[in-house]
Amino acid sequence: MAEVERPKWEVNAAMRAGIKIGALAVVHRALLDKRVAPAVIDGLVADSEKLREANTGTLGTRTEKEGATVTQDDAAKLGGALAMAIREAAKKALPKDKSLHKLLGVGKKVDTGKVSSVEAALKQIENADKKKPAKVRLAGVLPDDIVKVKAYRASLSTADTEQEGLKVTSKMSTADRNALQLEIEAAIGKIIGAVGLAFFGKKSIIEQFTSLIPKKGASAEEVVTPPTGGEGGK
Repeated sequence: MAEVERPKWEVNAAMRAGIKIGALAVVHRALLDKRVAPAVIDGLVADSEKLREANTGTLGTRTEKEGATVTQDDAAKLGGALAMAIREAAKKALPKDKSLHKLLGVGKKVDTGKVSSVEAALKQIENADKKKPAKVRLAGVLPDDIVKVKAYRASLSTADTEQEGLKVTSKMSTADRNALQLEIEAAIGKIIGAVGLAFFGKKSIIEQFTSLIPKKGASAEEVVTPPTGGEGGK
């Protein structure tokens, strides 16, 4: 009987890594899409969000709080800027479509210093795209933009819950959760491998990705950190 493949990382570590690496990959997808299929990045974002939604509570005490804060701040700034850009695009492209403006939240303020404000704006845009995708496209908002919206919102949701310090309970069976986590780990491996080539010589970008790879709970077959192309790369 064949041995059942098991995830390498602790489930919450894999979930956090998937959400954050997915969000970062979306930002850099112009180069990464040339090396991994677009479905890999989109799948990682969707699967990580699915795993997050399957869990209630929060992710326990984090040992890298400073790093988490930076990631959250960046996600809030970028996510807030994206939300405002989408609303402005709709306002200019379809100035008379007040119903679409209302769905997207045109005119509402987005406070990039508050996670809840940015997350609410991104969620409203995501819901508007579900209700009226054709109208949202007419405003110049592409599916790739919505993928970014989802990635930033997921990243903010996870970063917010990481600070609570509560235990996690699962709404998914162990077998289903393991299967989903294996997909997440495989996608992370492909993206990390592509990053090493796409950004060869750019150490700072590579380290943004590799710093998110889980350490605790990993087996001996950890994802290998790709070469940075020399100490002088930036």
